[in-house]
Amino acid sequence: AIQSLQQELTALRVASSLTAADKPAPAPDLSALSDFASGVRQALNLTPQERKAQAQIAEAQAALARQKQQTAERDRRIALLEQRLAALPKQAENVRQQVW
Repeated sequence: AIQSLQQELTALRVASSLTAADKPAPAPDLSALSDFASGVRQALNLTPQERKAQAQIAEAQAALARQKQQTAERDRRIALLEQRLAALPKQAENVRQQVW
């Protein structure tokens, strides 16, 4: 009787491990891939005019980025010039003191 119970317990353990192994793994999040595929489908379905418009938008965005970079550089140079200009009176006073 004990031997048959042990065999039954072993059979239940094996069946339990097989059932656990058969469970499917959770599905990975494919939303990013789905968004990408949607974008590709949309791009493939664009008319020539829409493609041209998208290219123009991309060019305008690149030009805007360049303009922002140039503006930042100009602002930096202006700030440096303002610092130098603010220091001029002190430098002039130092020169006067050295001359006298």
